[in-house]
Amino acid sequence: MLYRFEMTTVRGTSYAIIKNPKFSNGVITATQVGELDGFADDGSLAFKKCDEREFIAGGGPYTLTEVKE
Repeated sequence: MLYRFEMTTVRGTSYAIIKNPKFSNGVITATQVGELDGFADDGSLAFKKCDEREFIAGGGPYTLTEVKE
């Protein structure tokens, strides 16, 4: 299953497409498989595949939204 990660802080909003999230002590670790690529014609966020890499995020708040593969 894939998830869209979104976290807003005072520095801005971060987005990623991740898989296999694990949670421990307020930290999320996962494998990142997609990154923000801009906006689609309808104004929604557009993502592109990226090389798989380790993904770590702490603090928050953040949200995960299930997305279709």
